[in-house]
Amino acid sequence: ILIAFFIFKDIYNKKAFILLAAFLVVLHFSTVVPAYRVIFPYAKDFHYGHIDIGKRLSKYKDKNYKLMLCEAGAIPYYADWKAYDLLALCDTYLARHPLTVAYMEKCNPDVIIVFSNIPDIKGAVVTLSNDKQNTAQKVFFQFLKKHPEYELAAIGKRYMNSYNIILLNRKNPDYKSLKADFAAHQKLSY
Repeated sequence: ILIAFFIFKDIYNKKAFILLAAFLVVLHFSTVVPAYRVIFPYAKDFHYGHIDIGKRLSKYKDKNYKLMLCEAGAIPYYADWKAYDLLALCDTYLARHPLTVAYMEKCNPDVIIVFSNIPDIKGAVVTLSNDKQNTAQKVFFQFLKKHPEYELAAIGKRYMNSYNIILLNRKNPDYKSLKADFAAHQKLSY
């Protein structure tokens, strides 16, 4: 509006200026307000989702536990755990190689967190940025089939109708405590 004012300040047709200013206001709100509707709920759900999980895991940070997840950001930051990024954006090995069952076994994660568009492990989404054939999804489910010690610990609501699927290795020494933490997270997120 200020730009329009300086451009048209010498124009004597105030009606044209007012119409232009009104058009710019409508244009601004038609593009910015819908973005706020997306960003602010995401920020709130992000706090209750990823940050909450990370803070709950942080009390185990001195135990050298490992985390494998699809969005390596707030969760490993707050948890301070060794993290493997299934999206391959922060994982030097996966950035150059496909995901394999052998790699997942080598990582031996204590917790696996993937996202889903439905509140069920069957909807889990595992896609690597360099995975043109979408084999990571198949490998993930092959790994789970081969390793029944991973159980569904919680399904936490994320944002915009998506969910964190949290899998926990039953062999972890803090299994019961971690499971209780994830159950508390699940209650918070709904």
